[in-house]
Amino acid sequence: MSKIVLVLLLIALSLNIGLPSGDCLEEERLLDKYVIYATLIERNKTLLVQETVEFRNKYNVKLKELCFHVYSNAPQFRKSGSLLIINYIKDLNTTQYLNYTLGGIDGTLLVVKLPRPLSPRETKIIKISFSLKIPVRRDRFGYYDDIYALGTWYPILAVYREDRGEWNRAPYYPHGESYNFDFANYDVYLNVSKNMIVAATGVKIEETIENDRKIVHFKAECVREHCIVMSPKFKVKSKKITIEGRTVEVSSYYIPEQEYEGEVALDTAIYSLRLYSDLYGPYPYPILRVCEVHGWFGGMEYPMLIMITSYLYSRERREYLELVVAHEVAHQWWYCIIANDEGEEPWMDEAFAEYSGVLYFEFRYGKSKFKEIFRRTVIDPFYRYLQRNEDDISAKSVWYFGDDVYRYVNIIYNKGACTLHMLRLILGDELFFSSLKKVYREYKFKKISIKDFTKTVEEATGRDLDWFFRAWLYSRGIPRYSIVKAVARGIDRKYELIIVICQLNPDVNITMYVPVTIYGWYGVKYVKLIKVEGSESKAIIKIPFEPRFVRVDEEDVILGKDNSVLVPVEIKYFTLSREEVQVQVGSLLLLILLDLVLFIRLSKRGTVK
Repeated sequence: MSKIVLVLLLIALSLNIGLPSGDCLEEERLLDKYVIYATLIERNKTLLVQETVEFRNKYNVKLKELCFHVYSNAPQFRKSGSLLIINYIKDLNTTQYLNYTLGGIDGTLLVVKLPRPLSPRETKIIKISFSLKIPVRRDRFGYYDDIYALGTWYPILAVYREDRGEWNRAPYYPHGESYNFDFANYDVYLNVSKNMIVAATGVKIEETIENDRKIVHFKAECVREHCIVMSPKFKVKSKKITIEGRTVEVSSYYIPEQEYEGEVALDTAIYSLRLYSDLYGPYPYPILRVCEVHGWFGGMEYPMLIMITSYLYSRERREYLELVVAHEVAHQWWYCIIANDEGEEPWMDEAFAEYSGVLYFEFRYGKSKFKEIFRRTVIDPFYRYLQRNEDDISAKSVWYFGDDVYRYVNIIYNKGACTLHMLRLILGDELFFSSLKKVYREYKFKKISIKDFTKTVEEATGRDLDWFFRAWLYSRGIPRYSIVKAVARGIDRKYELIIVICQLNPDVNITMYVPVTIYGWYGVKYVKLIKVEGSESKAIIKIPFEPRFVRVDEEDVILGKDNSVLVPVEIKYFTLSREEVQVQVGSLLLLILLDLVLFIRLSKRGTVK
């Protein structure tokens, strides 16, 4: 590299445009910085790359090596024609060439040996020169039918686990995500043919055209990773919106034949951005791009950019297109901003994104549409899964599920979304959403774990919810509830209703609040949450109307195939003991005596005629 290019690199590393805002980290100077120059050779689908990384040791240990994930070198991509060639790795502080190994479980771990240990708060700038052939593959990293999808394609720093004393060495997980990256700043310069339409993470700073080529410069700050999607066929529609005083430009990239669906994707993304900003906290970035790609998946999330598979871009699949776009937009909060480890705790982002996707339908189209979509896409698939499979623990890593994609999707996505819906029922809307806002405030641009989440919800609500999270995140088994007795005693139009509920699954021993619907005459209906502990519980409820029937979990909010039939209420009017009769008669006689005294006094005054 020439001295002029090196100077430009160092200047770019020092620039700070202030994206997304000044609240990224308490110490922004600890953010890693990437400057990437990539030239795409279209004829052989190869990237020629010069990547410079400025790493400041934010850990409290001396580091003898730096570790990078190179997920583009995973076996799945190599089998489809991907080829990574590292030319050299150089220490720009000393101009020394560094030794490295590319290995790990699946060949995706790049370990760079440092000439001497790097002390805490000390900075190291290294340059990685490499070429990368893009595989012909319908995937988040691949090329197919003129669309390039470049997700997690470059060497990206791993996270050092101080609690374990080692770098995170997670391999690539093809059925979901194993990603766990620190927040960083990016300057990416992409040299492509001038007819290429490029979408990427970050703000487009500049586009320079020279002859038949152009260089596009994207800048992103405080993001967990960087992604590029591009095609010479793309059409783009954009709209600027305002979220809490900040302008956000939302764009949809699609192929020309699918303009209608491209507009639907744009409209859905805009509504989702506004909705989740209200429910969770304001979207902090200035850009969001929705990109059509060819993929085996429904959608894929990256900071400021989401991929949506071309299969969903059809009028008959509009509803699913909206659902997937809303799901992926939700990941901007759950993973991109509130930063979980997707490999170790996929529940912490996928359950929230799945539930958010259905919330989109509730807030946009109403409760009945929410119930329909939730039933069709979440509850019924989970019940079908349970017909031939066992329930499992949600707080598990992707490695626990391995290649069992069916189990992974149902336990993490479907059961996860149901768990959040049950939590919402128990807390009520106000407490539920205020808890999520507190999670956003406390973990915005920070790492979060499931335990961090549960602790924050308990703090926000002032409740001990260990019983709930223990049952639905850390236990196996789905309960089944049935009302075995319903008796009401009434006097003077007031009733005391006694309900006995049994939990029918012998393998389950949990505490749960179960909704019971009480039906009266003339359409009167009342829902009461009843605490059920163990196999049987009794509840006494006072109501101001005569109950006719009761039904457990009428809307199937609590997971499990309950015996949700109408149970007639046996009415028994109060019978009094001899002592109670004496008290009642005495009280009546006293009232009569008081009325008589009052009448006599009024008569003497002449006020009674």
